[in-house]
Amino acid sequence: MRSFVRITLPEPEAFSTLITQHTGQEPTSPITGIATDSRECDTGDLYVALKGEKADGHQFIPQAQKNGAVASLVEHEILVSNGMNFFVVEDALEAMGSLACAWRRQFDIPVIGITGSNGK
Repeated sequence: MRSFVRITLPEPEAFSTLITQHTGQEPTSPITGIATDSRECDTGDLYVALKGEKADGHQFIPQAQKNGAVASLVEHEILVSNGMNFFVVEDALEAMGSLACAWRRQFDIPVIGITGSNGK
């Protein structure tokens, strides 16, 4: 099963406001998408540097930037910049979840759950 890799944000200005509220830092460029895989980053993306069992996403920040990422959500500062924003948080996965929750609360959209006990 493939995990979350990249989404395009429908309202970049609203997300920029949200990330400023959560991190205390304002993006210098509009953030138009979010990616957790540096290979899938696109122009204007926020790259979330997640630590995994086998790799640390922080080591892929240069690749994310090369692919167009303008900002990174990181757990420690990185010495590559060239204009990239770094939003330093204690836990990148937790911060991504908090941002997602706050983003979802901005919209009045019903949540629908489909469940079943037969045929899964």
